[in-house]
Amino acid sequence: MSKFEAIFGDKKTEKGDAVPHAEKEKEKGEAVDLEKAAEIKREIDGITRGKKLADLELEDLKKVLESYKKIENALGINSKESLNSKTETVKMITESLKELLEKGADMDYVAHGLAGVGTPESMKMRKELMEKGAHMNSVARGLAGVGTPESMKMRKELMEKGADMNDVAYGLAGANTEESQEFRKLHFNKDATLWAKSYASDWVIINGTVCKYGFEGN
Repeated sequence: MSKFEAIFGDKKTEKGDAVPHAEKEKEKGEAVDLEKAAEIKREIDGITRGKKLADLELEDLKKVLESYKKIENALGINSKESLNSKTETVKMITESLKELLEKGADMDYVAHGLAGVGTPESMKMRKELMEKGAHMNSVARGLAGVGTPESMKMRKELMEKGADMNDVAYGLAGANTEESQEFRKLHFNKDATLWAKSYASDWVIINGTVCKYGFEGN
């Protein structure tokens, strides 16, 4: 190699190594992020000690929720996902669930699958699911991560029809609007445990959905 090449680099080698090097750095960064997330998950396991979220003391529940946020930050979920990608994601979810419903998927699971999606189309789909026989409790739980005015209205209607208050509470996880807070004060004021439940779903998969897709429509 000439002195010129030693100082400024062999252009062919530099060009050929650039992509692999970038990929290795990216993989290394992702591995670190995953390790951080795994470490936080171990912290959550230490707090819960095998208990369901509903059985945790309020202070422990708060710690778990804070830990979920740390996982989200460690994985860069908020920073990596643009508004356009969110719109595409919720559209894909809605369309996929419609296709699955046509293929005979259980309506209650389809209702659960709408968690985190608060578009007008998804709200219409929820109403149609109930008309076809989906359980109102499943629809209530599937409202997790949605805090739109339409979703708050639906929660009220579900309660009036006799939906289980626990499912209504779990379905409020991820809904942090002013209106959702007023709803909590109005309906859960006499039951601190029920109020606490409304900040985290009892289902890990729905908690993941709320973290991943954000609060669509809030």
